Amino acid sequence: MSDAALPTPGPQDGPRDDHDDRADGPHQIHWQADLALVVAAFFFGTTFLIVKDAVEDAEPVAFLAVRFLIAAAVLGVAARRRPASPKLVRHGLVAGLALGAGYVVQTIGLQYTTSSTSAFLTYVLVVFVPILTFAVTRRLPHPATLAAIGLALAGVWLLTGGGAAGLGRGELLTLGCALGFAVHMVILGSTAGRHDAVRFTFVQMATVGGSCLVIGVATDGWSELALGGRALGAAVFTGLFATAVAFLAMVWAQRAVSPPRAALILLLEPVFAAALGAAAGDPVTAASVAGGTLILVAVIVSEVVPKFSARRLTDGSRSVRLGADPSR
Repeated sequence: MSDAALPTPGPQDGPRDDHDDRADGPHQIHWQADLALVVAAFFFGTTFLIVKDAVEDAEPVAFLAVRFLIAAAVLGVAARRRPASPKLVRHGLVAGLALGAGYVVQTIGLQYTTSSTSAFLTYVLVVFVPILTFAVTRRLPHPATLAAIGLALAGVWLLTGGGAAGLGRGELLTLGCALGFAVHMVILGSTAGRHDAVRFTFVQMATVGGSCLVIGVATDGWSELALGGRALGAAVFTGLFATAVAFLAMVWAQRAVSPPRAALILLLEPVFAAALGAAAGDPVTAASVAGGTLILVAVIVSEVVPKFSARRLTDGSRSVRLGADPSR
């Protein structure tokens, strides 16, 4: 992940029709919004390979501290003039702690698995989100979501070599990362709509950076924060482009693009990660390609089918109320 799981436009944006690809603004900005999402997905996808190289020269927690404090500093400039809201700090702290936990185990896991495998396994969060939501609300997931869970698990089985033996330390840590990001998304589901997106994200970035700073200093000392040249360059790049710039591009784009369309475009993230990993020498097998494809299909099924079914039901109800034949 990524930062793709970060909150999108805040309460000032008002309700939006998920079935209309235009939330506001003229139709001609659609291609610009789509391009902004592609750019965001690309930067998100680069983090897996860049971070994998960086943590060879730096402690993972220290690297994350520098990366997220840089992102917080950049977002802090934009957040100063954004509106405040009640409980923003409290909600941002809780969401930031869940997000930080996911990033810590993901970054550590990258020391033991390939960047492309990490990218695809991170998206197994689509399996955990409905399970956690059911645990909280006691509402059964949509049948399409259950089918997506099965597809995602099959994808994991193929991606990790076909069996439990393929689940090494890196893969297990990355699945833990997916769980942490899923918890983050569930928290956002009940809090993000109450706050301005940029200000809320700034609190989360500061929480991740601050907590990693405390943990890094407590476990490794201040000296580990003095990153080497390669790790510092990676922290600056990911902090500026793959966190601050990419997130702001995503926020801007989702003011003009519906959430289902945005989710599909952002699926380019693991594709970019896999392509960059292959270019850098990550092994590419038929099983890994099939596994990654199944995970992508699972995400599409989970994101699109329930919304499409809800739309059909809504349109049918509207037709009945208007005295029309819903089958037409």
